[in-house]
Amino acid sequence: MTVAIGAYYRHGIVVCADTNVVATDLIVTSGRKISGRTRNGRSHVIANATDDGHAGSTLSEEILNSLASQEIDLEQTVKAAMASWYSGYAPGTAPQMNLILASSEAHSETEPDRQGLYRCIPPNTFLPTHLGEPIAIGIGAQIVEPLLPMVISGAVPLRVALLQTAFLMHRVKRDHIYLRGSQTDVMILTRGRIHEVNRFDMDDAEKLGPEIDNTLKCYFMGLIGELKYPPDQQATVNRISERVYLECAKKCDALEFRSVDHLFS
Repeated sequence: MTVAIGAYYRHGIVVCADTNVVATDLIVTSGRKISGRTRNGRSHVIANATDDGHAGSTLSEEILNSLASQEIDLEQTVKAAMASWYSGYAPGTAPQMNLILASSEAHSETEPDRQGLYRCIPPNTFLPTHLGEPIAIGIGAQIVEPLLPMVISGAVPLRVALLQTAFLMHRVKRDHIYLRGSQTDVMILTRGRIHEVNRFDMDDAEKLGPEIDNTLKCYFMGLIGELKYPPDQQATVNRISERVYLECAKKCDALEFRSVDHLFS
């Protein structure tokens, strides 16, 4: 049980996952569900969603080890690793597993990266996404997916992408009991390299979620007439902006992702 999200930004891909590991007996522990590997200018990151955290980590590492070769056929390599892992279980006993796979390979400074985002399900499902299309997997996907068209807005700068991701993680942790109290692991792929966001940077970003919720609520209430300031709607918009929006915007502008701020330039 988990939530993991993969999304493109202007110069690469952001992949994140929560840290709550919920077993089938509903015991919650903390763990890492995202891992990555870089070799020879080629990087891959995998986030897993499963009710067996050890199995998810094992399969992720097996896939990453297979992808560490010099020349690869990405799809066939991933399918072969998943099939091998799946065959180790008796029929019908393999844990349910969903994976997000992100890849990035750097070319010259004048050429764009070769990158991709994929949804993988053992033993042999390998689904590429369209460029710009985000992915959500795990038990929290039912909360995240309706929000994706409104929150993920395409080829945005990295800082914006991290704020978008933080808001989605805030929402899913707020609304799903098994994800509450978890932190968020984030990996960024760009130019064939992996960069990791400090968990405490993401904690700070997610803490802005309730204020963003309240700002959106105030505009909605003004729009439908529940919240009014005379003499007209323009006055209502002005008062909401003065009292709510500007304060929230200041906090968003002041937020720092110190662990990766070198990537913002």
